[in-house]
Amino acid sequence: MRNRIQLKGSNRDFNRELMTLVIPIALQNLISATVISVDVVMLGMISQSAMSAVSLAGQITFALTLFYMGMSAGASILTAQYWGKKDTSTIQRILSIACMFSFCVSILFFFIFLLSSGYTYAFIHQ
Repeated sequence: MRNRIQLKGSNRDFNRELMTLVIPIALQNLISATVISVDVVMLGMISQSAMSAVSLAGQITFALTLFYMGMSAGASILTAQYWGKKDTSTIQRILSIACMFSFCVSILFFFIFLLSSGYTYAFIHQ
């Protein structure tokens, strides 16, 4: 009976800590979805071409977000494994590799968008 009481109190603390992580993530996703919805409504009033351009940019942004999610999932799995071994130096290496790889992909996407934005602008304003 005493073990159940300790587990219940521990579970309550875990749920409280989990909510401190879940609530900001949920709010960020809600804000992101709201911004996308407002973009669609505003651009729908302007022209079909503008709405199509934003839709295409949203798809590429979604692909970048999927990359970030995959990278963070892989890094967190490796980090959890080495955390169990108490090998903090390897954890630092894993996280630095993940950050540098994410930075390089971000720069790559940035330059792709930068170079293609002129073509997109010219296509919309034909």
